[in-house]
Amino acid sequence: MMTQPESNQDRRAALVAESDALVTSLAVELVRRYTPTALIAAVTAGEHFDIIVIDLPADADALNLCDTIRGHQRTPILTLLDDDDDDTLKRLSALSATDYVRRPARPAVIGYRLEQIFQLNNMRAQGEYNRHISELATEVAGIGVWDWNMQTDVVYYSAAWLASLGYQPDDIEPHFSAWFERIHPEDRERVRAALDAHIKDGTPYTVEHRVLAKDRTFAWMQARGRVVGRDAEGNPTRMVGIQRNVQKHIELEEAFRKNQERHRIISETISDYAYSYIVNADGTLKKDWSTQAFHDITGYTFQEMDENGWSRLIHPDDHGVAFARFERLLANRLDATEFRIITKSGEVRWLRDHGHPVYDEEQGRVIHIYGAAQDITERKRFEEQLQRQAAELSARNEELDAFAYTVAHDLKNPIASMMGFASLMQSYYTRMSADKVMEYLDLIMESGYKLKDIINALLMLAGVSKMGAVELNELDMQIIVGDTLKRLNGMIEEASATIITPDEWPSAVGYAPWIEEVWANYISNALKYGGQPPRVEIGASTESNGMVRFCVKDNGGGLTPDEQSRVFTPFTRLNQAKIEGHGLGLSIVQRIVHKLGGDVMVHSEGGQGCEFSFTLPAAPPSD
Repeated sequence: MMTQPESNQDRRAALVAESDALVTSLAVELVRRYTPTALIAAVTAGEHFDIIVIDLPADADALNLCDTIRGHQRTPILTLLDDDDDDTLKRLSALSATDYVRRPARPAVIGYRLEQIFQLNNMRAQGEYNRHISELATEVAGIGVWDWNMQTDVVYYSAAWLASLGYQPDDIEPHFSAWFERIHPEDRERVRAALDAHIKDGTPYTVEHRVLAKDRTFAWMQARGRVVGRDAEGNPTRMVGIQRNVQKHIELEEAFRKNQERHRIISETISDYAYSYIVNADGTLKKDWSTQAFHDITGYTFQEMDENGWSRLIHPDDHGVAFARFERLLANRLDATEFRIITKSGEVRWLRDHGHPVYDEEQGRVIHIYGAAQDITERKRFEEQLQRQAAELSARNEELDAFAYTVAHDLKNPIASMMGFASLMQSYYTRMSADKVMEYLDLIMESGYKLKDIINALLMLAGVSKMGAVELNELDMQIIVGDTLKRLNGMIEEASATIITPDEWPSAVGYAPWIEEVWANYISNALKYGGQPPRVEIGASTESNGMVRFCVKDNGGGLTPDEQSRVFTPFTRLNQAKIEGHGLGLSIVQRIVHKLGGDVMVHSEGGQGCEFSFTLPAAPPSD
């Protein structure tokens, strides 16, 4: 076991001398006095001394004693000599004597020389002790030390350096080339460049590279070094450094990198985003982390969210739902809630958020919330589409029920009439006058026209329902209304009706053939259900919401509130006792106007007639 060097009080010295004066003057420094024979016996027995002082009458005897001592130990020796000629000094040097003093010598000189030898010896012992401590520390830390004599190309490798690669001292030659040849071929150029840069301009030599181990595998090593000696011309003479096996560290880094890459791929691939919030003692949230999908869905980075920044994502109409969910999580209850968010770009999206609280028993509260939110916008849109389709299908089914009843009822009368008159003519034709035959034929023709009207109305209704979007163009409403009145001219003259139209028409957009049908339905109804004689007022006005309102007002008996609520329902007839009809007209109007982006309305006050209206988008202003 290595121990600290001894102090001055622990010095062990031996004196071989015949001079009592010297013994007396140096007694304080010396422990024992020996004869040459006794000293040789002590040294041979293994007794150790910190210094040996030899003061024999003959120089030859002193040199011979030095030679004998050197055969057993390297203890510093101070020799007193009578002659310091060249031959004597050469032999003294060959025997590795530490120092000499020429006689006669004053005790102060001898004491000074002894003190210098003691200090030098202590310095060497301390250096040896420090070297052992350093080697022990590096071995414990798994750090190997190397020391490269750049003049002789000899390299010292510490035991820890060798062990880091599985080598024994005899497995690798103590030369630079032996180490360099074991570096992985792909790393040699990089290591050589790092060495040259350090030697040339002092760039720190720190490099990671692979080295061939004894088991023929390559291990990652981290090396650091420094030039510590240069000659008079500045050429490097010595470089020392350390080396540490970082193979496990590299493997962990690689595993971590692969794990991060897998995490990145999963995060960027799936539509769900995972997140983690720390719950503060006051119930506020502190952002922890989230996956890349959070940014992809919301447009925000996780860093842009403050402690409760998630609340600004929530759609205003869903704040109550989201905060109720948060309360459930703080109550340590699992939760899965659907709500809307508003992204950074202003888009509204649907999320299904699964929350998992972490409860701390010691603190008695939820301290963490983990969760995953799935973007279900497309699913919600599909569900809404299904709901619309289901509603439309339900409405269609109701229409079909009404259609079946109406068609059966409305087609029954004209067909029955036609069949009745035809049967009479078939049975009594020979006995019927020409006038009666023409009367029956006229009635059959009238019933046929009624059937034609019903069939045309049904075709129009089906066509509007099935036809997709149409191109909207600016309408010349004066021409469209004029053409409609020409179509209805016979009804107008027969009823002696008064028609009032505006002098100017606001500009709107729509599909002219359909709008003509709307006017035809509204005006014909006003003629049928109006007063005696009918008075029909046609008007138009610009609304504040970018729409244009068109209306037809009659002077008839009006509609009850219940009738107003059902007037646009397909296959519904009102005032059947007074007016025959098949109940399709207003439902066609409604579908046409809805297709064109407008709406239909009716207003009636008892006994004051009805006002039917529809709206269309206003035409954009011309440049």
